[in-house]
Amino acid sequence: MGFVFILCFAALVHVSSTSVILAIGDSWAQGIGESLASVCAGSTVVNRGASGSTAVQWTTGSCPDIQRTEGRQCSLADAFSNQWGSGYTHAILFLPYNDYMNDGCAMSRAQVSSLVRDALAAVKSAAPDGMRILMTGYCVPSASIEEGSCTNPDMMVALNGGIKDACDVEAACTFVDATSVCGGNTSAWSTATYFEDNIHINEEGYARLFSTAGVQSALSCGGAPPPSPTPTTTASPSPVPTPMPVPSPVGAGPIPIPAPTPVEAGETVNADPPTPSPTLLPTSSPTPVPTSIPAPTPVEAGPTPTQGTANASPRRKIALFGLTMFLALSC
Repeated sequence: MGFVFILCFAALVHVSSTSVILAIGDSWAQGIGESLASVCAGSTVVNRGASGSTAVQWTTGSCPDIQRTEGRQCSLADAFSNQWGSGYTHAILFLPYNDYMNDGCAMSRAQVSSLVRDALAAVKSAAPDGMRILMTGYCVPSASIEEGSCTNPDMMVALNGGIKDACDVEAACTFVDATSVCGGNTSAWSTATYFEDNIHINEEGYARLFSTAGVQSALSCGGAPPPSPTPTTTASPSPVPTPMPVPSPVGAGPIPIPAPTPVEAGETVNADPPTPSPTLLPTSSPTPVPTSIPAPTPVEAGPTPTQGTANASPRRKIALFGLTMFLALSC
């Protein structure tokens, strides 16, 4: 039983979150066709736009010429009639391009804003409670319109600016600026690829407009609430290298002297850098020559002889005398 209840509740939430959109206004509204439903997921779109209609006609609820030729009414009572649909959650409103061009694009921004405020009041009085209204203004044309002052891209400043001003003061209205969506801006014409003619965008142009984040959010496309802002990732600061000590300039103070390296006991420390010892070349030692040692003269027992002949024994004196004579005779 509880499981069935959850399924029913989920189905109700899904249904209530689906956008039901009513398109009203001029040819930009009528030309939407299937473009909006195809890019706004989960939406149902009812199109009651009337080509050639003005903001004044939608405010008064009458455009007999258009009704006669186009079979469309500029009536909000008709647009919100149950014969076309019900349960609208949003309306997309395209006005007042025709009012502006019919005046040769000479209308001021304030005048445009006044027309839009009146049209918004009329839409709110006919709409169900709580319905949201989206206005985008218009893309810059793809070329000059050649009517009055409609010959320069800056013609969109007063038009889209006046629409924005009126929408901003209406709590139920959201403005998403279409000025540059089709490739142009107030100093350059838009890209012709997105247009059927100078003024009207084609399916590709509608797809480009309705795919913008602002439109998707304003119409709750996909049955989801407006997207939350994307959180900004803060990059971690890069580690700052520790600065190396800078030598003190002369006169700024004593220069730090590094501490001496500890020396183990028995080790000699030289204040000056060590001087390399010369390399000793090996030398060959002379081979020792054996020295002949004379045999000792046998000494007869008696007093110990002394050096010199003065104290020699008589027998030795005789021997020396004989040897001397022998040498003398030999010479």
